[in-house]
Amino acid sequence: MTEIDAQQNSDARVDALLLQLIHAIRSEIEVAYGNDHEARLQDLLILATEVFVLEQEWRRHWTRNATRRREVLEASLGRLRAYRTESELFEQICVESSRACGTDRAFFACIDRGTWIPSQSFGSRNLHGTAIEQWNGLALQVDALPLESELAGKLRTVVVDTVERKEQAPPPVQKVMQNHSFVITAIPSVGTVTGALYVPFPPRASENDEIITIVERFATGVARIWDRILMARLVKAQQTYVHKALSSTEWIMTSFDTAVDLVQLAGRAGSIATVTESSTVPHSTLENQMTVREREVMSLVSIGKNDNDIAQELAIAPSTVKSHIRNTMRKFGAVNRADLISRYYAFPPR
Repeated sequence: MTEIDAQQNSDARVDALLLQLIHAIRSEIEVAYGNDHEARLQDLLILATEVFVLEQEWRRHWTRNATRRREVLEASLGRLRAYRTESELFEQICVESSRACGTDRAFFACIDRGTWIPSQSFGSRNLHGTAIEQWNGLALQVDALPLESELAGKLRTVVVDTVERKEQAPPPVQKVMQNHSFVITAIPSVGTVTGALYVPFPPRASENDEIITIVERFATGVARIWDRILMARLVKAQQTYVHKALSSTEWIMTSFDTAVDLVQLAGRAGSIATVTESSTVPHSTLENQMTVREREVMSLVSIGKNDNDIAQELAIAPSTVKSHIRNTMRKFGAVNRADLISRYYAFPPR
C-alpha cells in the first residue's frame, strides 16, 4: 500500500464520519426546532462551516504527521546506512524499526534457505534492545510456520490480528508481541525473502494503514542496505582473489624470465670463457653513447639485481628502470636481458 493510498483511505474514513455527524446533528435540530425551518437552516449552516473548518484542520494535522513520520523513517534508515557488516545491521534493525514506526517494540528474523533464525534481541525505544539468551541457536523451518510461509509465498505484508493467527507465530514473536496485533513485512532480496520484520499495530485502528505503509518502506530501505553490504563483501573478496592471482602471476613470470636468462647465459658460457679479461669492459665508443643513468642501471643489472631493487637503490621509479634498460638494449642490439648482459661484457660492438 502506498502513502497516497493510505491518505485516500484516511480521507474516505473522515468523510464518512463527518457525513454521519452531519446527519446526526440534523436529526437533533429537527427534534429541537420542529417546523421552524429558517432557524434550523441557519444552525445547519453554522454547523456545516464548523465541520468544514474541522476537516481542513484535520487534513493539515495529517499532513504534518505524515511529514514527521517520513523524517523519522529517513533518520532511522540513515543510521542503519552507517553500518558496514551484517552483524551491526542486524543488531540495530529492531531498535530503528520501533523508532521509525512509533511503536514500543519490534522483532526481526533472518530467513536463510528455508530456515527461520530469530534475532538475538528485540527493539524497544525504552529498552534499546534486550537480549533473550534462550533464543540462542534456535532455527525453525519456514514450511512449519504458517505465517512465515504465507509471507514467503506472496512477498507482501501479513496482518496478524486474531487470537488464532497470533498463536501460529513462532514462540519468540509471541513473547515479544505479548498478545498485541502485529504485521509481518518481508525484507526482500533478488525476488526472495531474506528477512521478516514484526511490528505491532497501534492502539487506534485508524492508524493501521499508516503503520503498514511505514513498515513496508522501512523494510525496503533495509533490503537495499543489506544488498549493499553483501555486494561490498563480494567485491572485497574478489579484490583479494585478483590481488593474489596477480601476485602469483608476477612471481611465475619473474621466475620464468630468470630461467630464460640463465639458459641463455649458459649457452654463451663457452664464448665468454674465451674472452680476455680486458674485454669484460664495454667498448668505450658504445659506452659514450650511454647516459650516466643508463650506465648506473647497467652496472646493477649486470650483478643480477631486479627492477625494484635498482629503483630503490637509485631512488627512481621501476618504470624508469625498465625504460633505461629498453634504451640500452636498443643501443646494444640485444633481444633480452641475458643477451644485453652478454653483449655488455663479452661482445661490445666495435
